[in-house]
Amino acid sequence: MGEFLTEATLIGVLGGLVGYGLGAAITLIVNGTTPPGQSTLFLLTPALTIFAIGFATVLGASGRRPSRLACGSGWTQSPPQNQ
Repeated sequence: MGEFLTEATLIGVLGGLVGYGLGAAITLIVNGTTPPGQSTLFLLTPALTIFAIGFATVLGASGRRPSRLACGSGWTQSPPQNQ
């Protein structure tokens, strides 16, 4: 079960990093096109960064229950052969 949980957590972290990276890139592009003298449209703060990646990690780690069900279900065994 630990393998499933580790995999789910890593997928959550990677998804969070990719999503945050794309969002940060779009934010920088939009803020870069803002005319001088106007306030920026979006802000990237350290708190937002920690929250976004932490939230994605927690969502990935919440795969504990499905992984427990998958480990105990026996669905990976092949069905008996009829002769």
